[in-house]
Amino acid sequence: MRTPTLVLQCTDDVIAPVTVGRYVADAVPGATLVMLEATGHCPNLSAPEATVAAVAAFVDP
Repeated sequence: MRTPTLVLQCTDDVIAPVTVGRYVADAVPGATLVMLEATGHCPNLSAPEATVAAVAAFVDP
């Protein structure tokens, strides 16, 4: 069974660079990778509006 999976990746994250987000998205069948123009590892803190918008678009396309 496949579960819809959203991978959010900040474009400037020193803990998990973009390659990590791509790796995770590639490793999960059917995953959707969304790149957020944000800094840091916690986009819910550094870019809350963009995070909410990405999640909302994924949940209710």
